[in-house]
Amino acid sequence: MELVPKRTNSSNSQSHQQACDSCRMRKLKCSKDYPTCVKCKEHNWKCIYSPKSIRSPLTRAYLTQVESRATTLEKILRRMLPEDVEVQDLLRIAENEDDDNELENIHNNFFKQINLTSKELSKAPVTLKSINDLSAKMAKDESPNIKPGKSLEFQPEDYLINIKNSDLNLFDEREDFNTSANVYDSSIDGMAALSNDTGLRFDLDASNGYFGINSSNGLLKFLQLKSERNGNSIIELNLNGLSNTEELEEETEYVLHDEINIIWKSLNSTRLEDLLDNSEFQSLMVENFFEQYYQVYPIINQKRFFKNYNRFKETANVNFEDHKMISFMILLNTILALGVWCKFGEYSKIHTYYYQKVKEFSSKINMFEYSDTQLLDSFVLLSNYVQKTNKPNTGWSYLGLATRVATSLGLHKEVRTDKLTNNNLQVFEELEIRKRQWWGMYFFDVGTTLTFGRPLAIPPLSTIDLEPVSNIDDSLLQQNYSIDQVKVSYPTIYTTLIYESELTKISTRIYNYNCTVLKLKNDKSKMIGLLDMNDILEAFVKTLPAFYDPDEFVAKNAYLTQRREGGYNETEVPKWFSLSRLRLISRYNNLQILIFRYILWETSDSAKDVTHMGLVRRCKSVCFDASIKTVFVVHSFIENNELDYLCSWYATYFLFQAILIPILKIVIDQNVNYNETSSEGQNHNEELFKYVEKAIECFNKLKKYNKLAGKFIRLINVLLYGKPDPNKTLWNDLSKNNFEMFNDFDDFFDSNLLDINI
Repeated sequence: MELVPKRTNSSNSQSHQQACDSCRMRKLKCSKDYPTCVKCKEHNWKCIYSPKSIRSPLTRAYLTQVESRATTLEKILRRMLPEDVEVQDLLRIAENEDDDNELENIHNNFFKQINLTSKELSKAPVTLKSINDLSAKMAKDESPNIKPGKSLEFQPEDYLINIKNSDLNLFDEREDFNTSANVYDSSIDGMAALSNDTGLRFDLDASNGYFGINSSNGLLKFLQLKSERNGNSIIELNLNGLSNTEELEEETEYVLHDEINIIWKSLNSTRLEDLLDNSEFQSLMVENFFEQYYQVYPIINQKRFFKNYNRFKETANVNFEDHKMISFMILLNTILALGVWCKFGEYSKIHTYYYQKVKEFSSKINMFEYSDTQLLDSFVLLSNYVQKTNKPNTGWSYLGLATRVATSLGLHKEVRTDKLTNNNLQVFEELEIRKRQWWGMYFFDVGTTLTFGRPLAIPPLSTIDLEPVSNIDDSLLQQNYSIDQVKVSYPTIYTTLIYESELTKISTRIYNYNCTVLKLKNDKSKMIGLLDMNDILEAFVKTLPAFYDPDEFVAKNAYLTQRREGGYNETEVPKWFSLSRLRLISRYNNLQILIFRYILWETSDSAKDVTHMGLVRRCKSVCFDASIKTVFVVHSFIENNELDYLCSWYATYFLFQAILIPILKIVIDQNVNYNETSSEGQNHNEELFKYVEKAIECFNKLKKYNKLAGKFIRLINVLLYGKPDPNKTLWNDLSKNNFEMFNDFDDFFDSNLLDINI
């Protein structure tokens, strides 16, 4: 409320009860005339009458009123702020004059989306917690305008569950090492891309679980079921069992390595089980796990494992009454399964032998009534293993159990100890292992959630006060250095875990926000909010060191320079770091794709609104740019690194997620008449086809190590030509495609706004 000086009437002019500021400062007698007193008029001073200050009454009633008001304001702030922002933290920053910049950063990063509004801009602001209620209210308000016989407009997620056919009553991912069936012929896959033939085979007795719109499976299923709802023809994407002769030949080329053949021959046995139970063979697989997998995911307690492993090798006996021994055997066989998978991949079936051992030992202990950190490590590793062996729902369940165990063990809480003041490296290392176990589990869980398009089940960040993992050099721990000395700035096996954990924290905020606005139409306010989320992500990317640069040459020089400064004379970037770098870059690019994939089916209702068009253009530009960057990063990785099963899995996953975007753009453009701008559209599509061809080139190299890569090639051909093998280059047959079912692509794609520079 604007304060207006109180006026009194006199015979000549209005006057004020209090002297003006100039007279009071100079201690002069003021005439109190309004608007200018005599002294100010005489000396040409600026005459200002400040309101009379009123002291607050020091009464209990007044203090109670102030306290009540402050409490109410705090409640309002908590409702408006994101869940991971505490009011007390903001107050502490605001009270500290040295933290003005930090306060400004918090304003820029956290408060932008509070202004996110619907079309009722002047009436009700939409906050993260009230946005669902407002969406429901808007739908209710609009319902009377719906014509008889029609329903509300479906959103993408609304197409993914078919209650009529009961396709979600159960899922079945059981397998047996001795079964005669080929479990790898199943249509389900751990990437949630082609599971259950993209979910269209409703004649099956069971589905393969729910995969949301953020998954590749959800996106493809939505596009097809949307077309079915519109009465168009349907693409049959039944890729199950489409293995061609070339792939079958590649499978039969699998042979055991010479060193393993030597071990097997020394056993004088033809039984594969005798080889797999051999301690020398198992030691090789454990070594392979720590050379390949552990370097990329350093989350388990390595020292404790080898201590127990060496003890087990000496005795070779298992005491089934000792729960710690059983939990160790579960961990050991999990590591053996992953070691074998990394060595021989999915074309070999022998890793399932150790997975069966895991299940046998698991039956000896009630995991719901007993758990320890060895079981926690097992659950996390098992989740990743079974996902890579095409059992996504099983992996999801293992992660859920891991989250509960980790929280039950208190790993989410920071441990304060005065022993660290004495540079106790043993205590320091134990605390670091706790951090690696928690944050390793955390980014596995969030990453899997994003892959499957399911709701986040991880504890909110506001309940976690655990500090990040420290970047330490393990070799220095053995040399009696101080705690500060073992913390280094050059890249180690823990460096990517640190940045992936930070990216995961950002991912939870962005994913929660995206899920919150999923039901809202793509209006201007929603797109502004999504762009704000992208700003937070890009701010994180700017903090990454140069050895994570997308340019392979820049990253290599930065890595080698940093390692030299740390005393390492290396000439090549190790494979484990190249893979870690690929994963980190592809993950934030993939997150950008997920943020803006909602806009790909944007309607053209607001095409005449210049502001709306500009926002659509920006959103789609970021999405396409991220997809093309991923194609180039994966292609560069394949060209500069020797492929194996582990890196090929991630390269295949991220590449397919990325290449879907330009493929859908091509398909849209092929169904649009450009008229006067046809040459422009044609030229743009030529560029897009080059990216698709580059992706197919990568998939052809990856399919030797990952069967899905071969299926993705055929899927791309189906999407563009309607057949799995066109026997020609992509650009030779633009007129043929299998998306004629979308007679009106404007229903969920605004093609006129896709002319962007990528």
